[in-house]
Amino acid sequence: MPPDRSRVLQQAQLLASRGQFEAAIAEWKKLATEMPGDGSIHNSIGDLHLKRNVPGEAATAFLQPRRHSGQRVPHSKRSPPSKKYSSVIPPVTKSIATSAT
Repeated sequence: MPPDRSRVLQQAQLLASRGQFEAAIAEWKKLATEMPGDGSIHNSIGDLHLKRNVPGEAATAFLQPRRHSGQRVPHSKRSPPSKKYSSVIPPVTKSIATSAT
């Protein structure tokens, strides 16, 4: 049975407001399995990963809807790899370059 969207959203927001980011991400992922191309879900997951200071996972979340672009998703729910993704890439690239030396 699919999760109740409003209940999952309320729970995710409550957990995030308490600083329980991993638990909030788990709630959002329940919705992501039902609607993998919904950009708003993946943007929320990416934002929570940024709050956890895990930019690589945030970048993956921001790009996730692009991987499902073959599915029919309303244009309003699609998200381009926008400024959020671009703002995450430089720190990731810098950390990779630093660890390689």
